[in-house]
Amino acid sequence: MQKKGMSLKLKLICIVIPIVLAMIISYFALARNMVYKMAKEELQAEALGYTEQISGWTNQIFGELQVYQDAIESGIFKNDDEILKYMEGSVEKNDAYPVGLYMGDDAGVYLDGSGWVPGEDWILTERDWYVDGKDNETLAFGEPYYDSMTGQVCVSASVLVDYDKAVRVLATDVYLDYVSGLVKEISETSDVEALLVTKNTQTVIAHIDNDMMAVTLDTDGIDSMYSQISKTISDGKTGFVQVEGSDDTYYVCINPVDHTDWYLVTYVTDKTVLSGLYSMETWMVVIAIAATIILILVIISIMNKVVKPVKEMTRVIDKIAEGDFSQNLDTSSNDEIGRMSSNMQEFISQMRETIGEISQMASFLEQQSVQNGEISESLKVSSESQVEQMNNLEEMVEQLSIAAQDASTQMEQLAELIQKTHIEGEAAESMMQESVEMSQNGKRDMDQIIEGMDNIDKNIDTLSKHMNNVGDIISRIGNMVNMIIEIAEETNLLSLNASIEAARAGEAGKGFAVVAEQIGKLAISSSNATDEISKLTAEIDETVCNAIEYMNYSMAEVQSNVQMVAIASSTFENLYEIINQTGKRVKEMIKLVTKVDTVSQQVEEIFGSQAEATEHIVNSTEELNNHTENVSAGTYTVAENAGELQRESKELMDKISKFRVE
Repeated sequence: MQKKGMSLKLKLICIVIPIVLAMIISYFALARNMVYKMAKEELQAEALGYTEQISGWTNQIFGELQVYQDAIESGIFKNDDEILKYMEGSVEKNDAYPVGLYMGDDAGVYLDGSGWVPGEDWILTERDWYVDGKDNETLAFGEPYYDSMTGQVCVSASVLVDYDKAVRVLATDVYLDYVSGLVKEISETSDVEALLVTKNTQTVIAHIDNDMMAVTLDTDGIDSMYSQISKTISDGKTGFVQVEGSDDTYYVCINPVDHTDWYLVTYVTDKTVLSGLYSMETWMVVIAIAATIILILVIISIMNKVVKPVKEMTRVIDKIAEGDFSQNLDTSSNDEIGRMSSNMQEFISQMRETIGEISQMASFLEQQSVQNGEISESLKVSSESQVEQMNNLEEMVEQLSIAAQDASTQMEQLAELIQKTHIEGEAAESMMQESVEMSQNGKRDMDQIIEGMDNIDKNIDTLSKHMNNVGDIISRIGNMVNMIIEIAEETNLLSLNASIEAARAGEAGKGFAVVAEQIGKLAISSSNATDEISKLTAEIDETVCNAIEYMNYSMAEVQSNVQMVAIASSTFENLYEIINQTGKRVKEMIKLVTKVDTVSQQVEEIFGSQAEATEHIVNSTEELNNHTENVSAGTYTVAENAGELQRESKELMDKISKFRVE
């Protein structure tokens, strides 16, 4: 039973669809990587832009303050009062430091451009701006703090002034409203969030969330993302980094601000980066499903056109493998499959004719074998009857011999037994007449046997010719099978060439490569079918050879039996003559019995001759009986051979009947 496998259509779909899905998945992965790359570049570009803005803002402040520092250190002012008056001009000049400049030294001098006067418990040298400023040879920001009067976050910009009488520090309170505005602008105008943090204490000095102001990054209870950023800054790393937060993954860009120990930290969550991609992926999935359905429909449409003739040819070949040669193929196409169909159709037509001829020959052979069987059976019956008659004849001759011997030994009592001898003579005459008739019947039977043997010889000779014709037809079938094998090999070569061309075509030829592979499998299936046909024809050839062998043996047996029958016929002729002569002598004996007194001597001589003749008859009868038994045995052999020939003919008909041609 043929195993049903996956169809070409389904195979191609199973190959193409995974490839399409793999391409879609690869595209998703590529798109995800591109989104990550674009997000990284956008985050870095945006962070760099805002960092430059903050750096520009700090440079502007430091530039303005540098002017004041240079003027104070130039010596153009005669005393502190003139310096104070100059410092008063800095008040409200810049929104970043609206309270203006102030200056103090370790001698207790404190000058404030805003006019603010400290309390008695206020110690100048303990103020943070002074402690930081005396170590700053250039203007620098200190740590941020909340201004107690305004409640705003600010930092002190301080620098050591060149003054030989005391350690004097010039400073101002810079409010971070502009920086905070930039940080809030980053968070409000994009999906990116930002914060400004100091390097040393890692204190947040700008954040969209006011609760995060003045909070250090390693504070417990906040998102672990901040502690990861703190560790990165502590390690001295800047630029783009990826950190894990409490609820999501963050992509962080850390940029230092020029002339400060500040870092502008911008970051975005993984979900935010991929939010647009999720929407795109949804649409892509919908498009992919639609494209897959369309592709499947296109594949089905194409495969229906390409595979349909291949499937039809496969169906026909399967039927041929089952012995059905009544199938026909469509040979209207001019492509490779059409040419293959034409060759296969030519083979089918030739096989129909060949099988028809073999069927006729096998039918004739079966009829002849039946007739031979009937003739052999009739011959066997005649032989059995002849053997029985010969046995009766032998018994009669033996009785005649005994009677002759008794007559020879009892010649002295001949007178007394003359009447009895006369009666026995008449009985002997009657028996001799029966023997003559039996010998005549035997002769006719032998003639019939000879005629039957001649008919058998003629029939077997005719049968031999037909069997030789069957052998020739089997040879023609073998040639046709070889032609199919060549077609299958050409088809396999064609499939290989198609596979090579498909491989050269790359991705575009993969679908055709599957078709070429299926055509190669079809060629292998055709080759297997021809192998089955070769095996079947080999079996038929073997059966025909066996039948020819039995037929030749039967011919030899028949010819041998013909010779034996001829010998038996000749013997019957001799027996007939002898019995006929014996009958005449018995008649003469009856005539001479009445003259026994005068011719006793002659009777004695006659009986002596009769004894010799009887002995000769006995010997001839035994020899004829042996020949008759040989003839009977030969007829048995002929009957057996005829039966064997009939069985072989029936087996040949059974095998031929497996093929259908209509």
